[in-house]
Amino acid sequence: MDITEFEVIVSDVVAQLNQNIRTDGKFLTSKQFENGVRNILASMGLSINYDPHPHVFPDIPLGEFGIEVKFTTNDTWRSIANSVFEGMRDPSVEHIYLIFGKMGGEPEVRWGKYDNCVMHVRTSHVPRQGHTLPLQVRIYMNLDQDEKRKLRAEAATLCPQIVKPSYSKDKYSDAVSYMLTYRGVLCPQARDLFSAGSVALRADPVRGGNYIQRALADIENEMRVAALTLEDALFEEYWGMIVPSEARIATWLAMADRYAQNWVPSRELFLDNTFE
Repeated sequence: MDITEFEVIVSDVVAQLNQNIRTDGKFLTSKQFENGVRNILASMGLSINYDPHPHVFPDIPLGEFGIEVKFTTNDTWRSIANSVFEGMRDPSVEHIYLIFGKMGGEPEVRWGKYDNCVMHVRTSHVPRQGHTLPLQVRIYMNLDQDEKRKLRAEAATLCPQIVKPSYSKDKYSDAVSYMLTYRGVLCPQARDLFSAGSVALRADPVRGGNYIQRALADIENEMRVAALTLEDALFEEYWGMIVPSEARIATWLAMADRYAQNWVPSRELFLDNTFE
C-alpha cells in the first residue's frame, strides 16, 4: 500500500464517521470516538488492535502507516498533542495521519498529516541532544504577569495535589511538568508558582497565614476559566477521569480536600459557589 492508497482509506474513514454523526448523533467520549475509528478500519479488512498500550504512539499503527486519534467536546480545531513516551513510538511507522473529531458546535470529523496539524508534542524525557527538543522553551520568570497567572491557574486546576503539606516532595512535580511539556515553560524554582511570597502576598501584602491558600485565592477567576476551557484529555490524564466542565471546580475542591492537611480547601476557596 502506498501513501495515495492509504490516504484514500483515511478519507473514507472520515466520511463514514461524519455519516455516523448525521445518523446516530455525535460521539460522547474520546474512547467511543477512537473505537469508532477502529471499527471502520476493521470493517475494511485491516488488522486492528483494540487493546493497545495506553501510551503507544500513534494510536493505531498499520504497518508503515499510523493514525493518531484526537477528540474534543469543544467547538475548536485546536487541541493538545498526545504524549510521546520514550520507547513507545512504534518504530515501523513512517507516515502518521491525524483523525480529529470536533463534537462542539457543529460536530465534524477531519483528517490531515500529523506533522501539519499538531500544536506541539509532549515528551516524557528530554533527548540527550537538547537541540532536538520539539518545544520552544521559555523561562517562567521572564513571562508577563497575565501569562504567569494563566499558567499557574491551569497547573493548579490540573494538579490539586499542590495543596499537600510543604514537606511533600512531589507536590509540585506534575504542575512543573505540565508547564514544561504542554506549555513549553520552564520553572526552575517550583515554589515560585504557589508558595513564594511573591505570589502568596500579591493580593494582600500582610505576611503570615497559609501561603498556598492565599496564592490560590488570588487566581480563582483564572482557575474557573481553566476548568471551563482546558481539553477533556488533560483532565483524563491528570485526574484519571473526564469531568463535565461545569463540575470541575467542585470536583477539584473534593480532591484538594483529600490532599490538604490542617486546612480544608472547600471551606476557604470558591466560596461564592459560582461553579455550580
